[in-house]
Amino acid sequence: MRHDEAFEWGLSEFDLETFLQEGRFNSKNDPVLIAAQAAGWQFASSSVYSFTKCPCCKEKSILRDAVARKNKTSVLADLLDGDEDALISMLGE
Repeated sequence: MRHDEAFEWGLSEFDLETFLQEGRFNSKNDPVLIAAQAAGWQFASSSVYSFTKCPCCKEKSILRDAVARKNKTSVLADLLDGDEDALISMLGE
């Protein structure tokens, strides 16, 4: 996700390079976050791995447990702030 999807967001070379190094959004006004949201992504935290909606979500019906999954992602992203390996591991369970 972090190393592939960002190329689809139409970022400047500087923003893309910075994002690939950091893997996080710097603020709610981060141009990378704004570009990702414009492409149909939503995130629960500053981690790119905390996405709660992707572009294909709008083509599919909402999952029965969507609210619970979104809440879980948000809580885990807050608790594991900065530990992306742990976040990925916990979300995969």
